[in-house]
Amino acid sequence: MKSILSHLHQIRCPSSKYSNVNRFLLKRHFFLSTTYEKNAEVEEKYKLPVQDLLEDSSIGNGPLDEIDENDEWRTSPYPQGAVVNPRQSQGLKSLRPKTDPQDTAIVLFPGEESQHVGMGKELLKFPSARDIFDAANEILKYDLLKLMLKGPKEKLNQPKYCQPAVFICSLAAIEKLKEERPSAIESCIATAGFDVGELTALTFAGVFKFGDALKLVRTRGEAIQLACEMSNGGMAYVRYNSNSKLIQAIQKAKEWCTDRGISQPECTVATYLHPNLKIVAGHTEALKYIEYNKMFYKLDDIKKLPAKGAYHTNLMLPAFSKFRKKLENIDILEPLISVHSNIDGCFYENQEQILRQLPKQIYKPIKWEQMLHILYERDLNCSFPETVICGPSNSLKNYLEGVNMKAAQTCINALQFLKENQSEFKLQKVEPFPASGAFHTNLMLPAVDVFTKVLQTIEMYEPSAYIYSNVDGKHYKTLIHIKKQLPKQIYKPILWEQLIQKIYLRDPKINFPFTYTCGPNGHELERKIRRINNKAAKFCIPVLY
Repeated sequence: MKSILSHLHQIRCPSSKYSNVNRFLLKRHFFLSTTYEKNAEVEEKYKLPVQDLLEDSSIGNGPLDEIDENDEWRTSPYPQGAVVNPRQSQGLKSLRPKTDPQDTAIVLFPGEESQHVGMGKELLKFPSARDIFDAANEILKYDLLKLMLKGPKEKLNQPKYCQPAVFICSLAAIEKLKEERPSAIESCIATAGFDVGELTALTFAGVFKFGDALKLVRTRGEAIQLACEMSNGGMAYVRYNSNSKLIQAIQKAKEWCTDRGISQPECTVATYLHPNLKIVAGHTEALKYIEYNKMFYKLDDIKKLPAKGAYHTNLMLPAFSKFRKKLENIDILEPLISVHSNIDGCFYENQEQILRQLPKQIYKPIKWEQMLHILYERDLNCSFPETVICGPSNSLKNYLEGVNMKAAQTCINALQFLKENQSEFKLQKVEPFPASGAFHTNLMLPAVDVFTKVLQTIEMYEPSAYIYSNVDGKHYKTLIHIKKQLPKQIYKPILWEQLIQKIYLRDPKINFPFTYTCGPNGHELERKIRRINNKAAKFCIPVLY
């Protein structure tokens, strides 16, 4: 076990199992530093009076400009039709290489509230991930993996346990990513983490050694749990619209608490998730007031979180000094890639800024929505990087969809999210497919060029019968149509249902033709036809050979 610890502890050293990745990132870090356009001086020169307003997300307190409902690809945070000065672009606050965004990746890490009993089970088949679990157990002096796999849930949900669990599970997910999609790590240009996930992002970027990072996370969890026990606080999701009066609700909730003898009542937006969803935190009485009066303030919904404290508010100030003291006593190294802060959404520029700003995340609101604008704001015709979520939950994809739908189209890790939320979405069954890749998605785009080149070299003849395409369910009309459409089948979804409906569309009085399914799995095709058109399936004959 000592060898495992030294293996992980020297995460940036040549002997580390991460060394190949780190050397690559370090080399690319110096290369990209010459190609990035970092306009800090330009930003300062053109700093506008409304900058503070731009940095804060709007909270519904009145109607906004009408937005076209069909304009689902909007990527700008500004109202439709607004004339926006390029110097106000949120994208100026991120580092972007002069390359096609589709050739890059952004890695995001979830935070607290993503934990669940059974987390990390699918990672145990990877030896390097298992090494991380074993090393964590030795450092923490208790069996974290057993707690993650078997619970109990009540214990796992405590900050001093759940924060190390989420941190370790996310790093183990990186090991899985290295095995299955190493290109996502090699092309990573930026990273960020939600709440405690920010420490995971900093560790991934080489800022902290593994052992130091885990001890820091443990200190953070213990300090936050103690702060929670010192105050009667809570948190709640609040969904609202442009007519909602959330600011007024928060102000009145504080007055309500004051009238009931609570000195210095706390109630504030603790997390900005997306334009219609925030997390409000504070004293329990304040949250009860907002929940009871949600109709009066025209709030769509309010849902309490299981957390027993008011995270990212002044009620967490007791945890600040303990965490900062621990941070001051560990080595902080230069980030190999840009890591974006929860405090303002901007990337950390040096170690001094990390030391100064990271502890504030405990009692300052998380500006996740603003950070997503900084990372993903682009021109309408510009492509987006691949986004990879590493951790026990995929809720971050939901938040990205709420801020930038187009960017979310290239976000992966959706299957895990569906499995964890199967009952919530009333899905009958979710199970992994035995294929080793994401067929018929944009992840298959690299195969298109190879297939197209081969297709162009072979001789083709006019079809003697109708052949229906998987891409749109229509029959091919010409050879040119086949050459143009067939390669798309590699990365486009298969519209099998639409295809069957077109083939077997009949007047009720007309009989169906015989259908022969030729191949080693003909009965499966018969079942698929039966689910769509039971009458047509009666004339289906599987030919097995």
